[in-house]
Amino acid sequence: MKQESYSLKGWERQKVAREEWSVQQGTNLTDIRAKLGTSSTPGYSSPNQLTTLDAHLEMLTKAGFKIVTVPWKYYGLAVFDGWL
Repeated sequence: MKQESYSLKGWERQKVAREEWSVQQGTNLTDIRAKLGTSSTPGYSSPNQLTTLDAHLEMLTKAGFKIVTVPWKYYGLAVFDGWL
């Protein structure tokens, strides 16, 4: 990063660093962003509100997993898996 960018705030430094990186790569941020895919919420949860364990297990079942298990649960955390 250039010396003068150290006086910038955190997000401004990140912006300058991204722009400098894109120039080093021989492109620009507009072209990079144009190549990014679009995302949509799956309808089950969002980053701010997670879905229930039952809903996750149902999704695994609908995805074709024959055996779905929950080997570990502790308060709001769980490890779940499925076998084809």
